[in-house]
Amino acid sequence: MANIVKHVLQRPPEVGGADIPGVTYEDFLSDRKEPRAQCSIYDRIIRLFRAWGPSSSHHRSLRFTAIPAPMSVEERWNAHLSTRPSRGGGLSSARDCPQRRILQETLLARYTHADALARGYGARYRRTYTLLYLLAAFAASLAVFGLVQTILGMGIESEAGKPLFLVLKSLILFVEIGLLLWMYFAHRSSTKYGFNERYLDYGALAASLRQLRSLSLFSEFPRSAQRLQDEGRWWQWYVMATAREIGPPDGELLPAWHRTVIQGLIDHELPEQAERAKEVLDECAGTEAGAHLLGRWLFKLTFISLFLLLIVLFIGNLGWLAAILGAMASILPIFGAALLGIVQTADFEARASRARLTLDRISRQKATLENLLPEQGYDDTRRALLATVRLAARDLEAFLKLHTHRPLVMPS
Repeated sequence: MANIVKHVLQRPPEVGGADIPGVTYEDFLSDRKEPRAQCSIYDRIIRLFRAWGPSSSHHRSLRFTAIPAPMSVEERWNAHLSTRPSRGGGLSSARDCPQRRILQETLLARYTHADALARGYGARYRRTYTLLYLLAAFAASLAVFGLVQTILGMGIESEAGKPLFLVLKSLILFVEIGLLLWMYFAHRSSTKYGFNERYLDYGALAASLRQLRSLSLFSEFPRSAQRLQDEGRWWQWYVMATAREIGPPDGELLPAWHRTVIQGLIDHELPEQAERAKEVLDECAGTEAGAHLLGRWLFKLTFISLFLLLIVLFIGNLGWLAAILGAMASILPIFGAALLGIVQTADFEARASRARLTLDRISRQKATLENLLPEQGYDDTRRALLATVRLAARDLEAFLKLHTHRPLVMPS
């Protein structure tokens, strides 16, 4: 207990750790909720990939299908807390269960704040790297167009065409400079404010705070929070402080209530975890296949453009058509490379695999809990709750492992 109190009274670490520098506890307190963009450039790219992807539904193979109906965060939170016992083993309420009041007011507010920030900065990070790749593709395309125009000599032979040629070249140059400056400031803003770092820290904080809701039933969070605190990041200190504030359980888990607790895990906790995994799967499944199919069509169009360019050059006297075909043959691979960069940065396949694995684990845990319903005791209920929370912890670990080492780089 002395060690727990010592860590709680400590100031939070000044930075987010060796791997994620720059995000501090003060940054989290000063950040405001940012609504998620309704339709950003990243969302439009995802729709484009899906339009080229396979049309068959990817949900038919999923074993876990009990996805809850749309509910607000407060409604889900209250539904989960309604399965908690109070003094005497009866139905708990905020009036007769002080810990539930803390979970309902303090913990819920902190969770929703961290989750909103994580979603907002995640959307800004994805929007930024998508924009960088597309701006780089446009800038390179303009350079190729100007080079092809110069090589093929559009308007250079006649004196009347030279001023128009110089004006067009100057316009292309100014537009290229503008695109490069746009890229620079977009990249600088993302790195300065740490969009990806804040997305990771706030996402990990939200997931950890959500786990405290279930861990508080058996007061298991001090040991979990102690393990987190030892890693030395500010959000783990915040989890530890919140766990200490929640305190020990004040209800009485009578034998008749064990079934209610386990049924609550089946009806509320597991479906909520499944919904978050399904949200990732909806975004990623089939998206990479569509991106690769679109890339193959860009390759085919490039080949056709080169073949037609050879025919036009052999015929001669079709300089304008040769310029168009030459620009197409050069520009299409550039956009193909930009789309490939977006796919590699987003890593749809790894994210979809993580979501499928999580859904499969949830399905097996659901079957385990259903088999446990006829006969349950204190130890069985405790182990079932810890195993259910451990699913979310493993998903958080995979999330950090997947996204930590992905710094935002300027496309070369």
